[in-house]
Amino acid sequence: MQALRRVLTGAAVLLMLALLAAWQVPPRLEWGRYRGSIAAFASARLARGVTIGGQVSLSLLPQVVLTASEVKLADRGDGISARVGALRLQVQFWPLLRGHVVPRDLLLADPVVTVPWPLPDTAGAVPALAPGFAAGTEGGALHLGALTLTAVSASLHADPDTGAFGAQGTVSVQGRPCRFTALIGAAGRDGIAPLNLTLDGQGALQGTGGSFRGRLLGHGALQGTLQARGPDASKLLPAPAVPWRVQGAVQVSGGQLQAPDLQLMLADSPGQARVTLRMLPPARLDAAAKLGQFALGGWIAGLARPGLPIPVHLDVRAQAATWRGRALRDIALQLDLGGAEPGLVADATLPGDAKLHLSASLQESTTGAVLAGPLTLSAPDLPTTLTWLATKPGGAPPDWAPLLAPRADLQARLRLAGPRLELAGLALKLGASTVTGDAALTLAARPSVRAALTVDHLAIAPPLSWPPPEAARLAAALALIDADLDLHANALDIPGLPVSHVEIQARTGANGVALR
Repeated sequence: MQALRRVLTGAAVLLMLALLAAWQVPPRLEWGRYRGSIAAFASARLARGVTIGGQVSLSLLPQVVLTASEVKLADRGDGISARVGALRLQVQFWPLLRGHVVPRDLLLADPVVTVPWPLPDTAGAVPALAPGFAAGTEGGALHLGALTLTAVSASLHADPDTGAFGAQGTVSVQGRPCRFTALIGAAGRDGIAPLNLTLDGQGALQGTGGSFRGRLLGHGALQGTLQARGPDASKLLPAPAVPWRVQGAVQVSGGQLQAPDLQLMLADSPGQARVTLRMLPPARLDAAAKLGQFALGGWIAGLARPGLPIPVHLDVRAQAATWRGRALRDIALQLDLGGAEPGLVADATLPGDAKLHLSASLQESTTGAVLAGPLTLSAPDLPTTLTWLATKPGGAPPDWAPLLAPRADLQARLRLAGPRLELAGLALKLGASTVTGDAALTLAARPSVRAALTVDHLAIAPPLSWPPPEAARLAAALALIDADLDLHANALDIPGLPVSHVEIQARTGANGVALR
């Protein structure tokens, strides 16, 4: 028994030494003599020239792998080239001891592949690969024209009989992880090959994805049908956080992806969309959509999202929209985002047939998006328009609206940051009077108004009784807001009593109105 224990102990020690040697010794040996064998095998597998500029090392555990660094894949005249951080070749152990490299699997670690778009005339429809090609990538990047895909980890293979090319794995599309599959069939005599693609979002994009079925015509041109869907449109674009779905024909040629007639469903509202994606530098996405209705607040909230990876132009139009529970109609919204000068142009018709136009730049702040730009409003029925603005959904309209002038035309420089709206350089034509100055409105549970205004002349009809009945109603309405108003009137038009150079200061709050 003692002899058996000595034998087992010695065997264990030898095994540990062997494992330690297998782990530590191979990397310290010179394996550069296999550089040519590795390059020749990789060249045959990838069907393009492979050069190794770095060191070659061997590891035995957990698998027997030869690793070459500073690897380059040559441009074969098709414009495609690659730099590989490490080329890992799994080989058989016993033939290696006899000086023979018998490869098993090929893995390209951290490859950076550059593919021109559109492809040159020398490139075919299906990637030119050796029969039986099989390889894997880990943590790579693909530059396709102006688009970049990162964190590409995939298994690639070519059918030895048909030459069809397949790939499946994971990729990061502008920082968003996705799982993909691709199958390119063998090209027919006309050079056209079938193409099937699927893309499914992971993580925050769970449930978002799509598929493409069509034909690869060669030189980067393709035609087919796209189907895509998702539970939250705001994950991809500055849009409302509602489910979406699109379907329609897609064609790619000349460095552009075009989908001229997509059927769109945004929440419960059907519509049509037109999309153009420019894949040549500078990359750009242009999309136009027509909908029955949508929630305007969702589009405005989407402006506060971080900058998009490529410039995006959205042109959204709808017959109706809602904002803070209030209805608008004839909405036209144009968004330019992700570029050097983000901004928006908005047109809408408010109740009372008031026409609103805003052309604003978009600025980012710590509290969200800030809109700043010129605003115009033409309200031919001012009482109706202000009643719509001041009345909460489901609430009773204010009884002071009939006291207002029948018409108003406004021009100002708007600044909208969260619930605070500022109007600088305001010029307001209110009936027969002209008002200028600055004003600010904060929408909250208890709204607040700050204004410093000058009016050229103000017509006042003396009340038939005192106090006038309108005064009580107006005071009750003003008690619902916090207001700080400074008004300068050049002249008051009171019958039989000319008054000029009037200064009025009004402060309102829960305790009533203070007038100086």
